[in-house]
Amino acid sequence: MNLSNARILNIILTLFGIIIFSIAYIYINFSTQNFNEHARNFAVSKTQEKVEDNLNKIVRSSNKLNSNIVLNNNQFFIETDELIYAMLITACKFDCTKKDEENVKIESIFHSFNIKNKFAIERLKSLIENEYNDIMIDVRTDLSIFTASNIVIFIIAFILSIFRGKAAAHLIPISFIMTFVTIMMTCFYIFGQNWMMTILTNDYWGWSYSFFLICISILLADIAFNSARITTILLNITGAAFSKTFILAPC
Repeated sequence: MNLSNARILNIILTLFGIIIFSIAYIYINFSTQNFNEHARNFAVSKTQEKVEDNLNKIVRSSNKLNSNIVLNNNQFFIETDELIYAMLITACKFDCTKKDEENVKIESIFHSFNIKNKFAIERLKSLIENEYNDIMIDVRTDLSIFTASNIVIFIIAFILSIFRGKAAAHLIPISFIMTFVTIMMTCFYIFGQNWMMTILTNDYWGWSYSFFLICISILLADIAFNSARITTILLNITGAAFSKTFILAPC
């Protein structure tokens, strides 16, 4: 591939990334209802994880360690997922038209486990609603930062593709790597979002991706201000593993 073709390919890939991540950023921050629907299952599953830590205490305190409750705790945890959905519907977090139906279901679940303490029930409702709200805010914030960071990286790469034509070969690997990230982001909407948001909102993966963006930024800065000397060394070392004739020079 000659420099001219490489330059055109870089421009196309980086422009594609800018468009996709810009659309994603607008969708996340301005299409609130639709985004909430896509993020619902993930938020509910995370809410369940958070609530289960306190659920046992609330259930026990509601009946003052009544033996019937203790014996049925495991079964109550099995009902937790359904209970969380029902309580969030009654709070009109989604599908508010089924509010009355879900209220009946909630009462039936509590009645079957002999949980009659209204204060404990309201405490549980409040806990679930607050956790769900906090998780939805965190998810939107994390994804907003993710999309905005990628927009900035793609804009820088796009500018370099136009004004640093001699660095086209050095930019190609970066363009392909960032395009792969773009495809992942597209999968977030098309094929389902839970696995994607699990990665992005996980502390370990979140920091790992931040480190990845820092490395990409350093390489782009190297191309912009250092004639791609560092990038050239890294690409030559990598290329040597596949081809003895692969040699790049600083630009």
